[in-house]
Amino acid sequence: MKILIDFFPLLLFFGAFKFYDIYVGTAVLMGATVVQMALIYGMDRKLQAMHKITLVLVLAFGTLTLVLHDDRFIKWKPTVLYAAMSIALANSPPCCWKPATRWPLRCGAYARIFSKCCWAASSNSRTPCGTA
Repeated sequence: MKILIDFFPLLLFFGAFKFYDIYVGTAVLMGATVVQMALIYGMDRKLQAMHKITLVLVLAFGTLTLVLHDDRFIKWKPTVLYAAMSIALANSPPCCWKPATRWPLRCGAYARIFSKCCWAASSNSRTPCGTA
């Protein structure tokens, strides 16, 4: 169910883009993203930083696309989002405290695997990731 909610705006955008044009697709994407965030907030009672950043970028670039009638703005959204994520990961200390690479891995088997790798990479075997 969570995956369906995550891909909901993207699927609607591509459907509207295929049957209409980029501007209808952009408007649908903006509305669907707001609905998506409302659903996530309704289920979890909070929005993660990534959700907030995505919402702001979709609304900002979508508004610029629709107001200026220039489709380049909505095409910039993934580039800006991935650049921001890359900068955050590059500025994160490698395998220390709470590195940014753990953000998507906070639950389940992935967290356990990452935690074991982090312990193995630590210079001090008594504490994880070299923390005190």
